[in-house]
Formats: sequence, C-alpha cells, structure tokens
Amino acid sequence: MTGEHFNFQTKIPVNPEIMTVIKNILNKNLVPSDFMGWTRLPEDRTGQKEVSAWLKKIKKNQTTMCVLGIGGSCLGARAVYDFVSPKKQLQFFDNIDGFAFEKRLASLDLKKCHFMAISKSGETSETLFQLAHLLQLLFRKKLKIQDHVTVITEDKPSSLKKIGEDLGLFWLSVPQDVGGRFSVLSTVGLAPLMWSGVSANDLLNGAIWAKGQIDSVGQAVSFFQGGFARHEWISVFWAYVDGLKTFGLWLEQLWAESLAKAESKSQAVAPRCSTPIVCIGATDQHSLLQQFTEGARDKHFMFLRSKLSEKSQKIQKVPSSALKLAQGRSVGELLGIEAAATQKILDQLGIATCRLTIQKQNAKTIGALLFFFEMVVAVLGETMNINAFNQPGVEAVKKVTLGTLGDTRYKDQALNNT
Repeated sequence: MTGEHFNFQTKIPVNPEIMTVIKNILNKNLVPSDFMGWTRLPEDRTGQKEVSAWLKKIKKNQTTMCVLGIGGSCLGARAVYDFVSPKKQLQFFDNIDGFAFEKRLASLDLKKCHFMAISKSGETSETLFQLAHLLQLLFRKKLKIQDHVTVITEDKPSSLKKIGEDLGLFWLSVPQDVGGRFSVLSTVGLAPLMWSGVSANDLLNGAIWAKGQIDSVGQAVSFFQGGFARHEWISVFWAYVDGLKTFGLWLEQLWAESLAKAESKSQAVAPRCSTPIVCIGATDQHSLLQQFTEGARDKHFMFLRSKLSEKSQKIQKVPSSALKLAQGRSVGELLGIEAAATQKILDQLGIATCRLTIQKQNAKTIGALLFFFEMVVAVLGETMNINAFNQPGVEAVKKVTLGTLGDTRYKDQALNNT
C-alpha cells in the first residue's frame, strides 16, 4: 500500500472478515461503546478549542511547560514531541524516581514554569504524589499556585478534580469515553503539544487520513494474526528512525495493556497475544540481532523506516584508503542499507516481516501513525473477542499500592497484610 504519510508493505493477504470488524469499529457498533470515543477524536475539535482558550490564560513569561503524568497521560504527547521537535520546551515527569524527580525540579526556574498534572481517572497515585510535592515547593517559594498549575482529568468526582476545585486551578476535561492509552488526540496530548507549537490541525488531519487507510489496517492485522497462528509470541517493532524511540514506548503500552487479557468477553480463557518489543536500528543490530537470527523462531517483525532518516550529506572526500567504502555515500544511506539487509536476512530464514515507511517527519505523519496503530490494536482485540480497552491486571497492582498507603478500601491487600 502507498500513501501520503506512510507506505505499508506485506505479502500477507487480508482476511475479508477483518474489513467488517474495521468498519464496525469506525462506526462504533461495538460493546463496550463507552470506550469508543477515541474514534471520533480526529474530527471532533472540542478539545482543540478548549485548549486554545486555556492557552490564552498562560502567562507569557512561563517558558517551560512540565507534564506530570504516567503511561497514557504522558507517552502519547512525548512521542509526538520527540518526533516533531518543536521549538518550545516541554519536560515530561513520567516516573517517580525520588532522586531524579527532586534533581530535575531543583534545576527549574519555577517562576518561568507551568505544570500540567494529568490523570484520566484523577486517582493515579504517581501523579498525585508528584503534584503534592510540587505544591509544597510552590508554597515554600511563595508563588501563586493558580498561575502555575493546570489539572487535566475527567469531569467527575476524583482526587485530582477536587484538588483543582479546592485550589482554584486551571482545568481541562478528558472525555469519559476515551481510555487513557487512546487519549493522545484529546486534551491530554493536545494541551502540552499545542503549547509547544505543534499544529493540532496537522496532527488531527494526519489521524483523519489514517482513518481512511482501512486496507493497510486490514493487512497489518492479518500479518499479526498469522504470527499468533504460528505461535510467534513476540512482536518486534524495529524502528530505523531515532524520532520514533518514544513512539515505541507508547506503542508497547498500547499493545500490552490492550491485548494481554486473561478472560475473553464471554468470560472464557482469552486467546494468547504477543509481547511487544521495540528496537532501534542500527543500534540493536549489535545487541539483539544474534538472538533474532539464531534464537527461537517465536518472533515476527515490523520494520519502521523513514526516507528522511536514510538521506544525509554525502561524504565527498576520505583521508584514508581504509574509508573507501564511505566515499560518495552517507550515514543515512548506510542506515537504509542495514535496514534492508536485516529484513532480507530474516526473510531468507523464513521469519515473517513487514515494513512501514514514513514519508515525512512532521505532525501529520505522527498523527497518522498514532491512529493507525490504535486501529490495528482495536481490531486485533475484536478478532480475539477480548475487551481491548480495560486493564484489570494494572488495577490489581494499584489496589495493593493504595492499601499499603493506607486506603481503607484496600487495606486487606496491603503489602504488610499477612
């Protein structure tokens, strides 16, 4: 398949039944429909308008925007930011390593910073703890917290919503029918990205384009279905594009949380899905390729490439005959050769591969990629008869954590409960 933003290539034929599933998803003819709001986000500019109004309230001297969030509240925006590389500075506080967190905060001029605390549920412990630490610091610095903090969460009772109301903070809403890991095209991603200078119109229009690529979605789903049928339980996404490193982290979460389920919709044992692994070329040719070529035949591969990454200034002169192979070539050209060589070797070994090649490195392209993979994962979930939009395994860990912190609802699950 060829297209404006990316080309997808595979030799696997499309299963006709998949096309029906795709159309059902786009028409939201599925249960649970409460989680299908992500399909309307490309055309729905409500979030964009809400963010535009909010941006007018941010003080001009606040030259650094910091995102307090984890998982779906952070990875999508960070994936776009790292891919597009806009001029204004975003910082993502996406973990709670105490040493690193305090060190990074200490390096900031808080007078020139604005912080976004993002949690769809409003109950994410990591984000609430980060926010508590920040508020304490702002109070100590005698800064007006209403000027420096925005909360982004659902419009329903929650800890984060209450904090925002109690302290009079800026608030942006998250649609209740959009799951966290599918929320990048809502205010969750648009707020930090629009502030940094990323065009929301371009991002959303790229997603609209991907929405029309149902043949490519069908081919990709058929490719992965074939791997599952062959009991290949590792899906390797090999990106020969530095700008897709963080996108790979977003994709790992989307894939793992959506497709690894214990129960099917009919409460039977759910079918097995693959574990996602994201590699970066050519770096991982020198760490994992040996495993991939001569290790267990339990993997299939999607190569992600970019025309821009495979072009750079040609080396016109070399000062030594030992560099003669570089004469008239470039580092980008070498990257493309290595990507093609790696795929060729895997193909010759009988290992299934496919390739997705992006055309440009801009907001439209990353918007297209985000929606394309959301579609692929959602369709795979339907073909497996699972709920791709919940995460009961994650919720179990949250309850143990909250019980240990003293939440009486889960005190029987606390770590110190013997």
